[in-house]
Parts: sequence; structure tokens; C-alpha cells
Amino acid sequence: MFIIDVIPLTKIPLNRSQIYTYFYPRKISVGILVMVSLYRRNVPGLVINVQNVEKRKIEIKNYPYQLKKIEKIISSKQILTKKQLELAKWMSDYYNAPLSLIIKMIAPPILKQEKKIIQPEKIKLKFKKMLKLNVQEKKAVFNIQKTKERAILIKNNFNEIHKIYLKIIESAIKKGGQVFVLSSGIFESEQIKEFLKNYFDESIIGFFHHKTSKGKFLQIYKKIQQGTIKIIIGANLSAFAPFKNLDLIIINQEENSNYKNQEKFPYYHNRDIALKLSKIFKTKTILISETPSVESFYKSEKKQYKIIKLKAESWKPKAGIASMRQEIQKGNFSVFSDALLENLKKNIQQKKKSLLFVSRRGAATFIVCQDCGYLIKCPNCDAPMVYHYSEKKNYLENEILICHHCNFRAATPLFCPKCKGHRIKYSGIGSQKIEMELKKKFSQAKIVRLDSDTVKTIKQKNKIYQDFQNNKIDILIATQIILGNLHTPNLSPRKDGTQQEGNKDLNKINFIGAMSLDTILHLPDFRSSERTFHIIYQLIKMSDNFILQTYSPQNFSFQNALKMDYEKFYKKEMEDRKALFYPPFSKLIKLTCFNNSQVSGEIEAKKIVNLLNQRKKQLAVSDKDLIILGPASAFISRVRGQWKWNIILKINPALTCKGWVKKENQNIKDELLKLIPQNWRIDIDPENLL
Repeated sequence: MFIIDVIPLTKIPLNRSQIYTYFYPRKISVGILVMVSLYRRNVPGLVINVQNVEKRKIEIKNYPYQLKKIEKIISSKQILTKKQLELAKWMSDYYNAPLSLIIKMIAPPILKQEKKIIQPEKIKLKFKKMLKLNVQEKKAVFNIQKTKERAILIKNNFNEIHKIYLKIIESAIKKGGQVFVLSSGIFESEQIKEFLKNYFDESIIGFFHHKTSKGKFLQIYKKIQQGTIKIIIGANLSAFAPFKNLDLIIINQEENSNYKNQEKFPYYHNRDIALKLSKIFKTKTILISETPSVESFYKSEKKQYKIIKLKAESWKPKAGIASMRQEIQKGNFSVFSDALLENLKKNIQQKKKSLLFVSRRGAATFIVCQDCGYLIKCPNCDAPMVYHYSEKKNYLENEILICHHCNFRAATPLFCPKCKGHRIKYSGIGSQKIEMELKKKFSQAKIVRLDSDTVKTIKQKNKIYQDFQNNKIDILIATQIILGNLHTPNLSPRKDGTQQEGNKDLNKINFIGAMSLDTILHLPDFRSSERTFHIIYQLIKMSDNFILQTYSPQNFSFQNALKMDYEKFYKKEMEDRKALFYPPFSKLIKLTCFNNSQVSGEIEAKKIVNLLNQRKKQLAVSDKDLIILGPASAFISRVRGQWKWNIILKINPALTCKGWVKKENQNIKDELLKLIPQNWRIDIDPENLL
């Protein structure tokens, strides 16, 4: 008889055991899937340990219960590797998440009938002599390959380092290793795949994501596990692939906030997962960004990351500011500055493409009564309803109010719901409003809008973007959905096998105008300035001519972005972060209470703050090492009928051990989080504090 330790694939509270022990008459393998009885129900579970009963006789005798037999073997094939289990255990500890939940999240789907996998014949590299590196590029490749540091930050954009990018992938594959390319989204991953197909045989490239069908997902999953897929590209769940011989990790646009999973618990960061994988496999992670995250650049200064900077092209686009305050002073009350309209008109005449970046979708971002000041809000959320215009023929469906948080919809009011007045004002600008106004001014131009209202699938997004690249669209109006595309490679080999060169990207845009970025800049969050800087820098880099419309022309984020001066922005941002004890000078935890009652939620949150302060005192932790802020109402204080209260913990990273504070062998993070109720949201390293 054998004693089997199993992790049930169901959510188990952290205060309960995550590993359960059963018996089975014959020996089975670690990593297979079994069915076990747990609290009067049968659930699937993962086998993590198998031992002969003789080795655990004494332990079994002391159990206060009788061991149950494993119900049945679901799959005799190993579904998770030891390294995947190691990663899962780290995630459980770091993100304060049940190990059972982590295992359930990363385990592959099990099909009743599995398709037979056709093995690729052999690896084919499409280039060996095609890539001719210059002296600077050869030196960079040498430094990457010879450095002892696990993490390497390359402070350049993709097109400036594409040959280095390809060379290090080629070298890893030639050694028999696998390469994991992490991207910020599905669309971006698809474009990277298309780029790499120009140089590597498609049979060794694997690409999957959360929308991949179960059958295809499992087929790719097994090829990765067998080592026949050499290049793995993906976002979100792709970091949990069963790598057999991972030799290199590449993170594109490492500063991108999309790497943080903010939708579903556990709220992990893919960049941190990739860096942990690097340690598990004892390999290197290359982080690529022209404007790195503040935290990553700080680590390069502290010699935790090796930094490589290639000399970039000296060419810079024309960039300027249009002050909307001055526009009003001279009598222009339009949503467009004169300079922006002049550039659009000129581009249309010369048959050149233009892009207008708008931070929000919709026709009006809020509706207010001019008589009593009543702001129309969603009945489920403490957020303004956004006005949308529909082109449907039914008149009653032409105008609608939508909540962008819960998707509640309502008809536009003819009178104020509070005072019954008729002077209702539609304010704020969204992408739909810009589209409507531009079509009035440039009726002959081809104007297309790209936002989450106009595209629902990757295919639709790709079609619009390709039409724009092929000059089939005069003006493209886009929200933040466009940003990932501006960094995607558009470099392919010529028919003679040589690489296309040139000091400008093939996907440069003649004119880009940015509107309503003030709304992002002025959000009450410590990352607002950084996000704004990243957006403007990306837009400028991909344009020949750029104009920023703003009511805050002197803001340091705007000014430094326009000058493309990352170091100056970083210095000022670090001064502000240090003064306010924000990352990288602290580690953050955001605790969120959800309650149907605003008053009850506040009372509960205050009670937790008192308990946290008491525990802080018991642990003898100073204010220099731990700051407890709150409770404070969330920026959107109510979502889907639930009132939200936030508590923020700031922990001094100078005292960290394995990522978290330990004092006298006591893990302070764990001691504090034991006090948090199960129904609260715990977000480790939050992307925002709103």
C-alpha cells in the first residue's frame, strides 16, 4: 500500500490545509490527476508525493482520522512538472493565495479523447548568414551571453534591437533550449509570432492564450512539455507552460501595466512570474523597454539588473503642445485646437495617414444638469454614466447611457431626474464624440474608430490596423487599445535574404494628435505620471509630427515626454516616490472590503485597521518600516452594488527576505494578512491604488 499526498483542485481557505493525504493499493506517479473525496464531495486532485506505507507508519498512527482511499485515476499522464509545482508553491506564498487555487489555475484542460500529436520532423532555422551584426550589436550579444546576472534590461525599442533579439533566440535554440517570449496581449503575441515566422520554421513556434480552444491548447501544451516546440509566445497563462528546457525568457515592453492580472484572484504580475521562472530554470530574463518601469530602472541602478543601452538613432520627430486654455482665450471652444485641425487637413490633402489618440470611449464622459448640478450616475456604481450614440436605425436606440464598470444601460433623459429641468449638458470627450465631429469637418475623408465598442475580436482589430498601415484609412481614432500595436515589429527579410534597414520604422505615422490625456494624468494614483509619460513617449516615437492637446502644458510628465527625456522624468518621479514612500522605496499591499452597505463597510474596514495597528505594535514594527493607510473609500466607491473601502500597507523593502519582511524569524506580511477576512480582496504589488 502507498501513501499519497494530494492537492485538491478546488478553492480551499488559507487557514485550512492545502495538502491532503490518502492511500492507494499500488504505486502511482507524482504529477498525475486523481479523484478524491473532500468534505463529502468528490473533486479532482494533483498527486505531489508518493511513499511506501512503511516509511510513514508512525505518522499515520498519530492521525486523528482514518485515511481515505483515492477514488480513481483520472489521468495516468503527468499533467504538471516539478518546476511548475515549484512555481505554484512560490505564487501561493507570495500572493497569499491557496495552493489548491494556483494548481487549478495552471493545470491544463483534460479531454476525454485526446488527438494524436504529429511530431515535427526537425528544427529548421531559416537564417544563418542573414543577420549581419555591427560592432555594437555583437558587443551587446556577447554581454548578454556572458553576464552572470539573471535579469538584463535593454533600454531600447524593439526595432533598434531586432537583430540582437533574433540572434539570442537563435543561440538558445542551437543549444537545445527553449525560449519564452512574454507579450502584453493576444494581438501583440500574434504579431510577434508573424515576425518570428520570417526567420524560424513555424513548426517550432508555439502560441496559446486563454481563448485558445481546449484541444489546440492541450496539443501545444504537450509539444512544449516534450520539448519539440522551441519558441513559446504568449500572454497571461503562457508563463505556466510545462517548459522542458527553458534557456531564455524575453519580456517585450516590460513596463506595460497589462502584465498585471487585475481581473481574477490571484492578482499576479507576469513580469514577476517570468523572473521567478528564470531562477527556477537558472536561466536569463531579458526585459526590453525604451521607457522602463520605474521599479525596473531602479533595480538596474542598484545593480540587481544588468542594463544595456545601444546607441539609438539621433532622429527625433517634431513634437509640440497645444494649450487648450489659450485656444479658449482666443475664442476657439471646439474640442480641436487650430494646430491639430491644420495638420489633419494637410495630411488628408497629401494622402498621408493620421492618428488621433483619445483616452476614453463614448460620445460624452458625463452628463450634468445645469440648473441643479445633478450628475447622472449608474444606479449600481458610484460612477458617471457615459453617453454613447448608436447608428442603429431604430430612433429609440440611437442614444444610450452606459456604465463602463458594470455595463448597465439606460435611455438618455429628456429632463433632469432630480429637478425636472431641461438644461442637461453633455460634457467630456470620448472617441465617439471625436469621430462625429471629424466627420462633420472632413466629410470626404475615410475616418475609422478603433475602441472596444467597434471591435470585439482580434480579427476585427487586426483588419482595422492593417487597413490603416496600408493607407486605406485617412484618420484613425483610437483609445489605449492601439498602444501595443505601436511597438510591434514590421521588419521582414527581403527576397534576397538580407534585412531591410533604415533609420525609420516601417510603421511610422505621419501625424499623431493626443487628446484628453489630462484625465489619466490627474487620477489620484501614484503611477498616473508614469502612465502618462509612457503613453506620450510611445505615440511620439511612432510619429513624424506630434501634438498634445492639454490644459496642463507645464506638467513635468508632459514636458519630459515631449523632449523624450526619460532620465529627467525618472529623476523627478523618484524624488516624489521617495518623499511619499511609494515603490520602489516600499512594497505595497492593497486590501479591499466589499459590502452591500456603505456604513457597514466603513465600520468593518475601521475594525480591520485597528486590528492591523494592534498587531503592528505587538510585532514591534516601527512607522519607518510599516505604514498603514486608511480605510478610505475607493476612487469609484461603489461597483455593481458593492461599496468599496481600501486599506494600503506600505512595507519597507530594506527589511525584506525573499520579497517580504521578516523580523526575528516572523513573517510580518503573513502575520498581518491572517487578520484579513476571506471575503476581502488582497492585492500584492497593486498596479494602482484607486
